[in-house]
Amino acid sequence: MARSRADGSLAFVGRTDDQVKIRGNRVELGEIDAALRSYPRVTAAASTTRRTHSGDLRIDGYIVCDGAQPLDPQEVRRFLANTLPGSAVPATITMLKSLPLTVNRKLDRTALPEPELDVATGADTEPRSCTEEAVARAFSDVLGLAAIDMHASFFDLGGDSLTATGVIARLNTDLDVDIGIRDLVDAGSVRALSTFIETHTPHRPRQGRPVPGASESIAVIPLAPQQTHIDRRAQLPLYNLPFTMEITGPFDTSAAAAAFIDVLVRHRSLRTVYPDSPWGPRQVVVDDPSRLQSVLGVAGFDPHAVDEVLAAPFDVRGELPIRATLFEKAPGIHLLACTVHHIAADGWSLRLLAQDFTVAYRARALGSAPGWAEMPLQYADFSVWAAQRPGVPDLDFWSREFEGLAFDTAVETDRPRTASWDFTGDRIDLQLAVDITEGVDRVAHANGTGRFTVLRAGLLVLLARMNGTSDLVIGTPIAGRTDPELEAIVGTFVNTVAIRSDIAAAVTFEDVIAVAHASELRALDHSSVSFETVAAHIDPEPHLGRHPLFQVALSLDVFTDSQIDLGATHVDITPRPLGIAKCDLHFHLVERRDAGGRMIGMDVGIVYPTALFDRDTVRLLGELYDRILRRMITGPGVLWSTPA
Repeated sequence: MARSRADGSLAFVGRTDDQVKIRGNRVELGEIDAALRSYPRVTAAASTTRRTHSGDLRIDGYIVCDGAQPLDPQEVRRFLANTLPGSAVPATITMLKSLPLTVNRKLDRTALPEPELDVATGADTEPRSCTEEAVARAFSDVLGLAAIDMHASFFDLGGDSLTATGVIARLNTDLDVDIGIRDLVDAGSVRALSTFIETHTPHRPRQGRPVPGASESIAVIPLAPQQTHIDRRAQLPLYNLPFTMEITGPFDTSAAAAAFIDVLVRHRSLRTVYPDSPWGPRQVVVDDPSRLQSVLGVAGFDPHAVDEVLAAPFDVRGELPIRATLFEKAPGIHLLACTVHHIAADGWSLRLLAQDFTVAYRARALGSAPGWAEMPLQYADFSVWAAQRPGVPDLDFWSREFEGLAFDTAVETDRPRTASWDFTGDRIDLQLAVDITEGVDRVAHANGTGRFTVLRAGLLVLLARMNGTSDLVIGTPIAGRTDPELEAIVGTFVNTVAIRSDIAAAVTFEDVIAVAHASELRALDHSSVSFETVAAHIDPEPHLGRHPLFQVALSLDVFTDSQIDLGATHVDITPRPLGIAKCDLHFHLVERRDAGGRMIGMDVGIVYPTALFDRDTVRLLGELYDRILRRMITGPGVLWSTPA
């Protein structure tokens, strides 16, 4: 479908046929239907695209066959693999008694039922080798699927460039190999990636993994690389991770106090201080019971006291990096206010704390100690390993990647910058309509990428239009837990990756998405170096009132209702972010999902420094971002430079 421009030329604005795009390959659903009908005993067939559990897209096939004897879906897919390109082979094959039709007796693709399968593809789920078994397990763990077809593409199963980092981390650790995200993208399936791994020669030394108990034989435990840049002195609450737990119903405060100490004992990072020493900053684990008992206070409810618990800064050179107070708001209603210093935890860690506190409280309420399994590692073990790792050559990549870039490129501010940064911030909150989030998924799958890439492409367009520059850098945080054993540890592992994308040669929105996808793969494949190390190497101080490397950040998170039931007691856990701005603009995109895991909307929170921006300016930016995304999904083939 096209529209006529004023000069008589045509502008492509979308498709009205059944053509879709899977990983960059255009596929006609009609061709898939015809291929299905050519299989023996198939009398009618259809196909459609459908989202997986994570909201991503795959092709589902449907057949009607003669007689009562069912057909083997695996054999049907093998037949199709000989006549269709791999991207066009349906991920599932479902047999129906008849195809759904419209009132005009035409195929109604929208009425095709959800495949009733426990696996993602309904095909070959049996690994042929130990390598395939490991790769399939990594796919399954990261994507949350019960079983994986050996021939199905990672992207058809719901993966994207961000989730690919989790697969690569597991495989490099479990199989002691050295592969990158690009290798996964190129291979696609379990079988193809396994073949690549078995024939691949590493191009750099393997890094091994942390050793349990390594810190116990070290006199001076060093800081981990992720901790070295953190200011350990009490000045501003720049590193606070605050949250509250509203507790309704019967609550045993003595059991809660005991459970809190159980959590501190289990996770040594929460009872570690970080003093100076002649050998530099070090970690010292605190075992004094009286100090552990003093962490959790009890008080009558006072909103100002709650704020003090959440927002007071830490001096972790001598102060434990966690603070909590249990407030009684009314009979049967308590509020636990807690904040953890970022030197001891990250966002991932807060989920672990909530889980372990729940286990410990249930046990203590019954008069027993929690019966949890021993921790495989402590954060100090990781610190020793990480501090001893040899340097990696990725700094050469980052030097090439950022060559010639003007690091101060950002949105024009309402007020001039000063030489020093003012962290005082505010936040604008918006919501993306459901039709936009659904459209983002459609465009993502049509372009062979994931939701994050499309959202970042929209932000690139916004920034390019606002400042007239096409060469842009956006920072994004990644989990940084490169070993599955690190996923159970409370500690700080998160890293920030600065992703440079030059969209000067891009003409359409689809071109911008392609540039964004390629730049993500490059950057994520070299994300083992800490952001601070990269910044010090290619953008050294002074920064004169700006953030190093990038001025705009984008993070994509998933929000599921954090609610816990302890018998007759109900607990609601709520993050309580503070008004702190660390860069010009930070776009926090949060997927809202229902209890079944389906995305029901997306929130957009934009954090900004009040010293640089007016509230109305930032709200306008949010509205423009909304319009750009809407324009992108309704006309992915139109010029991105056309105003929304």
